[in-house]
Amino acid sequence: MPEFLTRKLGPLPTWGWGALAVGGFVVYRYLKNRQAASTSATPTSAQYSATVPSDYTEPTATLSTPGGFSYSGPLSGLQTLIPTGALSSTNGSTSGDTNPPGTAATPPPNTSPGLPAVNAANYPQQVRYGQYGPSDYTRIGTVSGGQYTGQQVSGGVPVYAGLFGGFQQGFNMATLPSGTDLYIPSQFSAYEHA
Repeated sequence: MPEFLTRKLGPLPTWGWGALAVGGFVVYRYLKNRQAASTSATPTSAQYSATVPSDYTEPTATLSTPGGFSYSGPLSGLQTLIPTGALSSTNGSTSGDTNPPGTAATPPPNTSPGLPAVNAANYPQQVRYGQYGPSDYTRIGTVSGGQYTGQQVSGGVPVYAGLFGGFQQGFNMATLPSGTDLYIPSQFSAYEHA
């Protein structure tokens, strides 16, 4: 062995420091490859479906508000009338989850007649980063200072806030950071309207 490899540099000979550096690099590459393998094993998209029994009868609801609005019909139809952060109120603003006192929620015009009602409860409340593909969700607008601007949606389509690298349903617009984008699953783009 050459003399410079056996010369001591601190507590180890030169060849010991070299072996330590090579071992550290091998461990680093092993951990990096293991992390990449676990990331690629995560599904990039998911399909959700609901099976309804043939003897199922949809529950009905009756609602009257002090503002004079009333509704009577299937429960899923009521969901399309409740502001979800992307539906308009009578004063034309979408300032949050409730209407100003004395006003009633008005159903948004459905510019796509014949589309079936969607039950947002059949879709996950939270979709984490890595559980969706780049085209799985469509941006419909932005919330700034608790005010929504963008496209409207109807039919009970689930609306998601883009938060922390994922999507969250059931948010409160008043507490969203300014500049938060809102999304819907891309499969429901026909439910969008101005």
